[in-house]
Amino acid sequence: MTVLLWCVVAACVLPYLAHAIKAFARLKSEERYDNRHPRDRAPELRGWARRAWFAEQNLFEGLPVFIGFALVAHVAGADPTWSGILGLVWVGARLSYIGAYVANIAVLRSALFGVSTLCLTGLAILAGLGGSSA
Repeated sequence: MTVLLWCVVAACVLPYLAHAIKAFARLKSEERYDNRHPRDRAPELRGWARRAWFAEQNLFEGLPVFIGFALVAHVAGADPTWSGILGLVWVGARLSYIGAYVANIAVLRSALFGVSTLCLTGLAILAGLGGSSA
């Protein structure tokens, strides 16, 4: 399996990492978790638990986009070295995005989102070049 495809696997784990942070925050709070209606209380979250929830949502929203770009680059015969590097940078930026979001560092969070978007652009360019990018 290529580095880029391993990055797809790692990308699929990222939203669950943000979810785990949110769940940990809920355990630390005074409110009781209602397993019958788990989403009803989410809008009431505050502080870093709420930001972890927002990060989780954003990661789930962006996941299909990354998977699509990665698979198109892979199938198109994009340079595996560069596509792997872009995949690793994307995963690293999105992982750091979780930390920046939870820590409420908005400028860093936005910059990391921008880096991940540039990685998607790079994957699209590599896919367009196909096997000719050596």
